[in-house]
Amino acid sequence: MAADFFSVIVPVTGRINLPRHFVGKSVTVTEEKLTRSQKANRYYWGVVLDLASLSCGQSVDDIHDAMCCKFLPDERKRVDFVNTLTGEVESVQIDPRRSSKLNRMEFYDFVELVREWVRDFLGVDTPPPDQDYWRKR
Repeated sequence: MAADFFSVIVPVTGRINLPRHFVGKSVTVTEEKLTRSQKANRYYWGVVLDLASLSCGQSVDDIHDAMCCKFLPDERKRVDFVNTLTGEVESVQIDPRRSSKLNRMEFYDFVELVREWVRDFLGVDTPPPDQDYWRKR
């Protein structure tokens, strides 16, 4: 006999009202992360960063890294490694800021900040994105 599955998407602050036939049964609720769409990713890398790269001569990867450092929260942290024989400590600073950690709306805001910077600093106007570029797919 197959297990009954019940799927529901609710706001984080929402309340779930289950149908009666689920009362007394175990129900698992998971939060769905609204990730950016492939279309949004192609727009950012293929339009915004490409035009910026053509203007300033930097690689799209270097521009992207710079924009992550410029516009995403500073999450740098220090990782300490201890040699248990000598007690010597070696510290390494890491900076895990990455746009891939952003949800859909955070990525949209990030792209808009980059577009404004490219326009204001490099003098390059990027065409506006398709109206539904941030939607899933």
